[in-house]
Amino acid sequence: IERNVVGNKTTFDLILIDNSNSLESRMRTMLLANSDGTKGFMLKEVNGPTLGSILPDFRTYPASSIKVLEHYYWSSRVYGDVDPLASVPIYTNWKSDTHNANQIDYYLSYQQVTQFMMWNSGNTSANSLMDWAGNGNGVLGRKNINEFGWNVLGLTDDINLHHHMATGDVKNDPHNIFTMRQITNLYEDYGNGVGLSLAQRVWMHDNMLNETGVVSDAFGGGVHNVMYQEGAKIGMSKAEVDAVFQNVILVWKPGSVTGYISAAGWIQLPFKTQNGVVYRQFALGAFIDDFSFAASMDMSGKFLPEILRDTVAEMLDTWK
Repeated sequence: IERNVVGNKTTFDLILIDNSNSLESRMRTMLLANSDGTKGFMLKEVNGPTLGSILPDFRTYPASSIKVLEHYYWSSRVYGDVDPLASVPIYTNWKSDTHNANQIDYYLSYQQVTQFMMWNSGNTSANSLMDWAGNGNGVLGRKNINEFGWNVLGLTDDINLHHHMATGDVKNDPHNIFTMRQITNLYEDYGNGVGLSLAQRVWMHDNMLNETGVVSDAFGGGVHNVMYQEGAKIGMSKAEVDAVFQNVILVWKPGSVTGYISAAGWIQLPFKTQNGVVYRQFALGAFIDDFSFAASMDMSGKFLPEILRDTVAEMLDTWK
């Protein structure tokens, strides 16, 4: 920066250096064209480098995307001290942090509550599991879930549950937060099975949005479409792309409230080598924070697959 003073007028000459890679430039253009507000993303190979990021340490309001932290906590306990059919109390005052036996509306099995939370993004279910983690006390439940993330998964307080779902959202002080760095670290931990037995990792996969298309195939469908587009560029037929897609495994969780949207997840892609298929894993996420308009709200089916476009193209090239 160079400062220039002429009479009583001051001006500045400056040079801005754009050190973005091609992925970051493409995502920046896409996010800027889509909305106002603050935007960011991150793509990291599991046990490998960060392939691209914009504002990876910005604390955004995650809405339902943070429910995966609860799911991870309970997945680490299933088949141990928690039975899949254990009865979880659903309270009439499901937005409150404190309850008594007279306020129990009904019971559901742990598996049902988990699926409602992760497949349907149910707030009542998310709050019930939060309370259950604290023996009926939401404050203690959040403390136990947060400490699991920090002490077992190695995350920082840049991912933090501060309140129940659907209770004021971003108006809470403090409100729930996460950063792209921390949510991708969580999904990288999932890829590595941190804190999970093999059976628990399968449980975590099967009881959240995944490649099977149960409830929603937004992320998987978006990745499949990108594969068709990139495959066509190198002469692959749809049938050939479909055969490769059969080897793709993924999980994700989106979230949104008025003015805030995000999604994050994990994907395993098959790369063909002379010695057979090698599976590489990637963790990724994206957000738009405090926006007044958004041309597209399809964070799972549009933005996450676009983040993976270069990686998908690299992977398909190994099959030709």
